[in-house]
Amino acid sequence: MSRGGPRDLPKGITPKVRKQGTKSVQVTTPDGTPVYRVRLWDSVLKRQIERTAEGLEAARKLLDEFNEAKRRPGRLLAEHVRFTDVAARYLVAYKVKRDGSPRPKSSLAKERTCLNVYIIPALGNAWMGDLDLPDLNATIRSLTLQDGNPASGSTKSTVASVLRRLFAWVREERIIPDQSGAGTAHRLGRVCAPPCTW
Repeated sequence: MSRGGPRDLPKGITPKVRKQGTKSVQVTTPDGTPVYRVRLWDSVLKRQIERTAEGLEAARKLLDEFNEAKRRPGRLLAEHVRFTDVAARYLVAYKVKRDGSPRPKSSLAKERTCLNVYIIPALGNAWMGDLDLPDLNATIRSLTLQDGNPASGSTKSTVASVLRRLFAWVREERIIPDQSGAGTAHRLGRVCAPPCTW
């Protein structure tokens, strides 16, 4: 490895490598920038979160954002978390109804399927703070099945309902402020309320 080898990197950052013959070499971008893996244990999800970053400075910044969110138990900030991580936390919360009783496994499976098959492939790596209502509308309008055909109206309606529930939970968790005012967070909150074009 070049300068800044594994022993010199902060805990949680490692070079992303690939096999080249019998050797492992670090992955780089077309312009030669090294790519790093950034990993952190999420105590809420009980699993490791992993992202990639181009360049060591970007990797350090991403690790700092992970740690900043981790210092706020139960609280995430829209600017510092990606949609896929919020979706995973939402599914953990969705296991239990508001009255404290367990939700039927079939309902949880349906919610997870909609997220994994239709929503996360489109929005997974987006920062929550960057999403806006037009992004969500566009995601629903462009839904396709695995064979490439457009999704039916009923499928789009089901997926839209999942998105609304997720963002209602997001507002309850104050990842997006539930208050009037300007800014992306407020505009994104409108996905929970009609009128919608879905």
